[in-house]
Amino acid sequence: TLIGNPSGFDFSFVSNAAKVVGYLKDESGNPITNRGVSIMKQNDNSNFFRSVVTDDSGFYEIGLTASELWDGTFHLQSYYYENTDSDMVGEARIHGIHSGDSIHRNLVAYHVNSTIQGQVLVNGIPGGESFTIGGFVIDTAFTFTISDSATGNFILPVTNKLYNYQVSPINRPGTDGYFWSSVDAHPGQTGIIINITHIGSSPKFSINLSATNGTVTKNPNQVN
Repeated sequence: TLIGNPSGFDFSFVSNAAKVVGYLKDESGNPITNRGVSIMKQNDNSNFFRSVVTDDSGFYEIGLTASELWDGTFHLQSYYYENTDSDMVGEARIHGIHSGDSIHRNLVAYHVNSTIQGQVLVNGIPGGESFTIGGFVIDTAFTFTISDSATGNFILPVTNKLYNYQVSPINRPGTDGYFWSSVDAHPGQTGIIINITHIGSSPKFSINLSATNGTVTKNPNQVN
């Protein structure tokens, strides 16, 4: 309890200039309550991050002040608890938020019921280090797992309610020279091979995805 009018405190109120609202539900339409929903700026150095918690109906509302508005892309996502082994992350991309905007975006956190399995090779050799492997359905959902440091094997938890996943490593081990590109994969596929070429300070990559149900190959000279 503050008594009187103490100095050193700023009690000024900054009103919101725009807001993002919506509902977080599972794929059956059931509300997901008391779950965090966050928004951040993509490819921006401001470290902007705002989060709220859904109510009993799965509703969320995030307000932004005038100084937080941006013409670039915002990344909106549901919260995950340490991993996505049970539920995927619901996500959406918002291309610019401006003064007076009231943007409605519903998010779906799909239950995991399938996997995509494969192996990471660095310069043709399995293992040696762990990579975070992500599976993206852009503007819809996200999932991830950690490859085994000894074998390079990974099992990516996914839902078969969504078909096309962009699979790729999403972390760099801390040394220049690791580059990759996402490749397409589908629920139930096994035998996926992600080849990463590490050549020191001159980064290139060579990634192909070969699976029991088909082969997808990326141009090794293409950098995305």
